Amino acid sequence: MAKAYQAKVTLMEGAAELRAQSGGKITVQSGGTIDVESGGALKIAGTTVSATAAELNKLNASTAGTAVASKALVLGTNKDVDEIHVATLYLGTTAGTACTATATELNQLHASTAGTAVASKAAVLGANKNLDELHLAALYLGADAGTAVSATAAELNKLNASTAGVAVASKAAVLGANKNLDELHLAALYLGADAGTAISPTAAQINVLVQGTTAGLKLARGTAAVTGTLDVNTGLATVVAAAATLGQDPTITCAWVSIARPGTAGYVTLKTWQPTATNNVTPTAGTTTSAVVEWLAVGT
Repeated sequence: MAKAYQAKVTLMEGAAELRAQSGGKITVQSGGTIDVESGGALKIAGTTVSATAAELNKLNASTAGTAVASKALVLGTNKDVDEIHVATLYLGTTAGTACTATATELNQLHASTAGTAVASKAAVLGANKNLDELHLAALYLGADAGTAVSATAAELNKLNASTAGVAVASKAAVLGANKNLDELHLAALYLGADAGTAISPTAAQINVLVQGTTAGLKLARGTAAVTGTLDVNTGLATVVAAAATLGQDPTITCAWVSIARPGTAGYVTLKTWQPTATNNVTPTAGTTTSAVVEWLAVGT
C-alpha cells in the first residue's frame, strides 16, 4: 500500500497565498530571490516591516559593540560601543540638553583623578571636596566676582603653624580666645590713636616703675626748683609713698633733700638742707636758690 503524505506547504485556493504549515518551510536556494515589489509589504507576526531594504541592509556587517561606518550601531553585551562620532551631543530625558563642550574640553576629564590636581586636566574634587594642590595666578574670595586676595603665598604661609594666643617666630600673631598673646617683642612701642605716641622708657626702666607696686596704684614723677621748702602737686589723688634726690651736685648750702607728705592730699613737700656750721653737721634749711630736686610719688 502506498504511504500517504500530508503537504506542509500549500498553495491556497485561488493561488492568492502560499502557506507553510507547522513544521514546513519555504527555502530560497542559492541564486534565488524573494522580491517584495513597490506597493507590496513584508510582515512579521502580522506587523508590516516599514524599513526599506537599504535601511535593513545597514544591519548587515555591523558588529556588536563596534562602530562600523555606514552601518547600524549595535551595542555590545555591556551596552557598550567602542566609539561614536556625533556632530552634537544631547544629554537628559526627552529632547535633552545640548552638550556645548568640545571634544578637547571633554577630554580634559580623561585621566583626571578625584582629589588630585593633574596638569592639563580638569580638577575633580575628592570625596571630602578636597584637592591636593591648586596653583593660581590670582585668588578671589566671596560672592559674585569676589575680592582679590592680594597677599602672596609667602605671606599667607605665615598663618601656617601659628598658634592662637602664642607668639611663634616668623609666623603671624593670632590672638587667643581672650584677645591674649603670651609675649610680644617690640623694637618700639606706641600707644594712643592714629600714629600713637612712642613710649621712650626702656623695658628695664618700666619694670623698675611697676616692680613691687600694689595693684591699682599709680606713679608720678617730676623735677622742681626748690629754695628751702616747696609744696608740689603730684597730680595724684592721694600719695602713699614718695622719694626725692638732688638733681645737681651737693654744695655747702644744699647738701641734702627730704620729701614728706603734708596735710593736703596729692601734694608732697620738698626741703633742701645744709650743715649748721663747718664743724656741725646738724641739718638746717638750705639757702641755695632754686636747687634742682627730682621727686617720685606713688599713690592713687
